[in-house]
Amino acid sequence: MIEPKPTITAEALALCRDHPLAEDTGFLIQLSESLARLHPTAPLSERLAILNKTTAEHAERADADAVAKARAESAKAERERIAAILRSPEANGRMATAMALALDGDTPADAAIAALKAAPKSSALDAWSQQPAPAEPPAVAGPRTLDGEGLLTPDGSFVTVAAEPAPVKAAGSGAKALWRKAIAEVNQKAKAG
Repeated sequence: MIEPKPTITAEALALCRDHPLAEDTGFLIQLSESLARLHPTAPLSERLAILNKTTAEHAERADADAVAKARAESAKAERERIAAILRSPEANGRMATAMALALDGDTPADAAIAALKAAPKSSALDAWSQQPAPAEPPAVAGPRTLDGEGLLTPDGSFVTVAAEPAPVKAAGSGAKALWRKAIAEVNQKAKAG
């Protein structure tokens, strides 16, 4: 079914002759449709009430449209500002600074780009130095062997621990060889048990 084309009635034109929206076609069509729903014998007070209600609705819709349009334009301008900063040649080598200027404030693009020109470029060494420190290896708990060269873990396994070299003892001392033998025996028992 084809809907009839909206029309502006003579009654609507007469009612809003000195009205501020008398030139607004959308308003006149809305007023004409609202008046058509009234009973033909409705008094002037009801017709004026319809005019006031239609004016308020039209103004509210116009305000909502204006706000939506302003939001869309603002979002587009913000995206363009961010893109201009991040895509500028001055951002090369200064990306952390560029991202801070683009995303963490409302600095205009030309001012942010000027600031980027003055900012030092970061080097590969800077990027490397900003990396988090490697995690410490987990400590292995357990009784140590007497020379500190190994650990017995709680599950009974043996872990070798790098230790600083022991000072060299005088030749002819068999104590070191005895200690190694004793440690090997303890470790052997730990592995077997």
